[in-house]
Amino acid sequence: IRFCLANEELFLTQIRAILRASFFGETKILLPLITNHQEIIKSREIIKIAIGQLKSKKIKFDENIKVGAMIEVPSAAISISSLLPYLDFASLGTNDLIQYTLAIDRTNSKVSNIYDPEHPAILNLIKHVVKTCNENNCPISICGELAGDIKKISYLLKIGLRNFSMNYSEILKVKEKILN
Repeated sequence: IRFCLANEELFLTQIRAILRASFFGETKILLPLITNHQEIIKSREIIKIAIGQLKSKKIKFDENIKVGAMIEVPSAAISISSLLPYLDFASLGTNDLIQYTLAIDRTNSKVSNIYDPEHPAILNLIKHVVKTCNENNCPISICGELAGDIKKISYLLKIGLRNFSMNYSEILKVKEKILN
């Protein structure tokens, strides 16, 4: 999001394209790497500009498009309640959340062994985000490797997650686990 906000014209082009696509089917805008509510406010201002531009050209789009944030950095997870007034939905990006919380590079073989989705800090952050979103009627989903880990599905359901985004190769296994 920092790159987008620093390059407003490029961001406007992307938002206009998303808005135009929204005319043809359900579309949402998911803002990446959000760290604070000011980034959401500024993004929404740019979205409003794009909406005005399309309206002035009489280009059709979904005027009720939803705007959400990817919760993938510790600052966003910890301060989720300050973000919710500006969001229509949220998505927990677990791969990056784990990496940034544990200060590791999961692609670096020298430290990837400490990539631990079951670390108490990770589980507490996820639980906090889900609980806060559910208490505030903000739809929350989870994506990343954790969403497709059948060993974690029971826990994720128990804490209130109902929407999962995963690699297509995991869907049948996860569905079977949930049904059983």
